[in-house]
Amino acid sequence: MRKNNFNLFTGNYKILLGILNFYKEEYPNKQLGKTMIQKLCYLLTREDILDYDYSLYHYGPYSVDLESDLDILNFFDEVSIGWNQYGYDIEIKNQELKLDKLQAEKIKNVIENYGHYTATDLSLVATALYIKDNYGIDDYDLVDEVHNIKPNFNPEYIENVLQSAEII
Repeated sequence: MRKNNFNLFTGNYKILLGILNFYKEEYPNKQLGKTMIQKLCYLLTREDILDYDYSLYHYGPYSVDLESDLDILNFFDEVSIGWNQYGYDIEIKNQELKLDKLQAEKIKNVIENYGHYTATDLSLVATALYIKDNYGIDDYDLVDEVHNIKPNFNPEYIENVLQSAEII
């Protein structure tokens, strides 16, 4: 089977590889798993440099197409997706990638602003932004709405995370 029938260095594939590259540069010792990449990509979709459709899922906004694109990058050996005691770990194999200036700036900004969060906290941030964007929930009701969707988190914790991310 031939693996090089189309160009993986265009569109969403190129941006995904750029995200992985920037993330690993900024946080070389931090694991990047599927939940984290889903949330970072959601934030970048909001910045209009990625084109994925999202629905609300257990861990917040989730894109089936993004999951598929990661599998394609794995199949074509551009990334490796492994499993360890902490969950999935995604590693980029080819770090020689050229992004345009706007794409690089937006990726860098999102990673600098949100990359330090745990996947759990980033799922709270992305969930809050998703319901704010899609349901017109105002800041006053946002903590309660996120808590309704994610009842395992106490409202004070949600509020602290959303405040630290400057969502509310």
